[in-house]
Amino acid sequence: ERASAAAAWLRQKPQADLERIARALLAEGMAVWLPPEVEAVLPLPWQAQLQRSRTWGMTVRRRLHALAAELGAALGPLGPAPVLTWKGAALEGLAYPPGTVRPTGAVDLLAAPGRFTAVADVLQQLGVAPVGGPRHAMHFRRRDEAAGAVTVDLHRQPVDPEAVSLVVADLFARAAKAAPGTLAVPDPADHLHLALIHLAQSGFASVRHAVDAATAGAACAANIGPATSAAP
Repeated sequence: ERASAAAAWLRQKPQADLERIARALLAEGMAVWLPPEVEAVLPLPWQAQLQRSRTWGMTVRRRLHALAAELGAALGPLGPAPVLTWKGAALEGLAYPPGTVRPTGAVDLLAAPGRFTAVADVLQQLGVAPVGGPRHAMHFRRRDEAAGAVTVDLHRQPVDPEAVSLVVADLFARAAKAAPGTLAVPDPADHLHLALIHLAQSGFASVRHAVDAATAGAACAANIGPATSAAP
């Protein structure tokens, strides 16, 4: 019903508005979110681009999910929770409705205090090579013939500490214990906090970050408890 209502609303828009909407969807990798009813309303040349973007996005997503599983097993010898995984596929599993794809281009990892170098060594043993990054994180890439370069962003801090100060040890303390061979994720309220920070840093202009914050907020509202109430 919502898709049909959105399509009906879009049919009332001029061509220029439809092209702007399609351009925004492509820019944020959001073709995977587009219901067929809505896509059919958009100009034909944009439909073709969105279909290519969707196919590419799903291929990359499969590779990233496989890489995350590989990382969970490889990081096991470092002990319990050497990293948290957040954003992207982690937020998809936490906050998005079942079957909904959250567009992503990387596996985001937050290293536990004092574990950044050990985690980076494991990444390189898996053939994921460092390619630079900001001072609070390092980008790693592994070339895959089917999906181009797959990326891991390994963070010392979730965001630039000069912009927002977060205590990493507290994020780990509040995170639920992960099953062996899997990657731990932040407490839902912490994930919401991080989603809101990224939305603010985008100048509230990113549709993807706005949806992240809304879905993470809904997940928190449905799972209020002692763990979530302790988060900032």
